[in-house]
Amino acid sequence: MKTSNAELQARLLEWCGLLATCATLGTGSGPRLVAINAFVDTFAPGDVNEEDRGEFALSIHNDDEFLQSLIREINQCESGTNLESIGGDQNRKAIFTLKPLDGQLKDGGGSLDIVREVEFQLDSSDGKWRATG
Repeated sequence: MKTSNAELQARLLEWCGLLATCATLGTGSGPRLVAINAFVDTFAPGDVNEEDRGEFALSIHNDDEFLQSLIREINQCESGTNLESIGGDQNRKAIFTLKPLDGQLKDGGGSLDIVREVEFQLDSSDGKWRATG
């Protein structure tokens, strides 16, 4: 299942590409931080201040596990893989309910039963889809 909104689908594909680029660059490298900032500039809500955007970018830059989790979640939203549902009107707001992917294990083995929600909305400042904070 994919979103019925072509603009949101295109934005998800754009974010997948930006994150894939980030993943190919060396951890802690300057080019990786530049790529992550490019992602954050399109992903973070427009009302998030520059300092908070910078902190978010650094948290992705310094934590490979966090980067990989973002990649998995955005890829799930874009591909429609293991989605429980897409809520919201999908014209101004979309809430993706993600089921756990195969291979995500608890400490003692077995599948994670964590269902995550990822929410996007049209930003009133630029009319583009962004994550909600």
